[in-house]
Amino acid sequence: MTVGDKKLVLLPHQRAFVENVLAESQAERTYLEAPPGMGKSVALRTLAVEAIRRDPNLRVLFVAPMISLVDQFVDETSKSIRVTKVDRFALRETIDREGSGALFKAPGIYALTLQFAMLPDVNAALRSVKWGLTICDGLNEMPEGTVMAELIDQLALASTRMVVASSPIRDVLGRTGEEVVRWNKGEVVDNAGNVVSPPQPSRVVLPYPVSEDLYRLLEKAREQGASFDGEEGTVAEALESSPAAAEMLALEQDALADQEKTRERTELARAVLRQIERLHADDKLNALLAYLQDRNFPEGGGRICVATRFIQTAYYLSSALVDVAPVELVVTSSDTLQTVSSGHAPIVVGGLHSLALKADLSAVDRLVFYDSGESPAAYRLIETANALGRTKPLTVAMLVPTPRDVDGGVLGFAEKA
Repeated sequence: MTVGDKKLVLLPHQRAFVENVLAESQAERTYLEAPPGMGKSVALRTLAVEAIRRDPNLRVLFVAPMISLVDQFVDETSKSIRVTKVDRFALRETIDREGSGALFKAPGIYALTLQFAMLPDVNAALRSVKWGLTICDGLNEMPEGTVMAELIDQLALASTRMVVASSPIRDVLGRTGEEVVRWNKGEVVDNAGNVVSPPQPSRVVLPYPVSEDLYRLLEKAREQGASFDGEEGTVAEALESSPAAAEMLALEQDALADQEKTRERTELARAVLRQIERLHADDKLNALLAYLQDRNFPEGGGRICVATRFIQTAYYLSSALVDVAPVELVVTSSDTLQTVSSGHAPIVVGGLHSLALKADLSAVDRLVFYDSGESPAAYRLIETANALGRTKPLTVAMLVPTPRDVDGGVLGFAEKA
């Protein structure tokens, strides 16, 4: 299939999906459910470009709940065709130049977040034109009756065709004018008819020691956990991750305690800070460094990805690992996806969601979970890294605490004697 000036070879399941959606007899709304690593994003980008190629007067809308998904779509699709990313700046620029009635009037591909599409003036502009195709990606959960579900229904009324794509399997009942397409890795074949299935990942446990005092502090943090959440996670989860994440969240909790005059919050936050001040070594980090050394990395070749749920831990690890080899850092800020890279670095470090969206994991030999190794996001990242087309087995490593003095310890910081 030709996309723009490029010849793109799609697998049969991707090509059939694109052709079926663009067929004249196709349903008005199509739900695509595909596990990570099956080429969903490529198929959606191809669908948008192919729709414009067949009808240059068409309007195509791409919406997603996360700015990182929108940025990924714009960056990759723009390599083949012009895409207009619509945000507040672009909206104001268009209105100042051509008036409010000019927004979305020209044919082409437009991309924006669902949150931005919910704004009254943007919503009205979206519904004032007819969309030949609307693509909604990343809608893993969309309960009926929610504002997001209502917006999707509004956009469907303004669209000739709509595709709603998600990674986990959603409970969707096909109503009149709707079709559900499910992709399963075990059923995918290549263009020669051969089953395409990546090798089964192998798993490695990387133990690290735990001190009794820090274990007790963690237990206390867990008991009070629900009341001491930060934007990225709980104090207990931050303690399990790294000194950097624990310190940041403790400082945040300490500031909140001053505002709320909460004694328990104050005591917990300051206990965490006191423990961090006493640290002289990070046994968890040392376990990771020992793993790299045992694998003769980087001299032995390959590429390693280290994933964490905390942005502070990502920066902490990138600073520590740069002494081993060049590091590519992939993190998500509040409004954009940032990649700080040293070329195609042998080590890539980043957040769970950021890595799944932006990092090139096809050449990664080892995927190390510094924390959150048993979380749903971790399993999705494994699926993304172990995508169709991988020929070399992926090794998944998880850092697991080994208590020094108590059973079930979970922290990895060594204290000063």
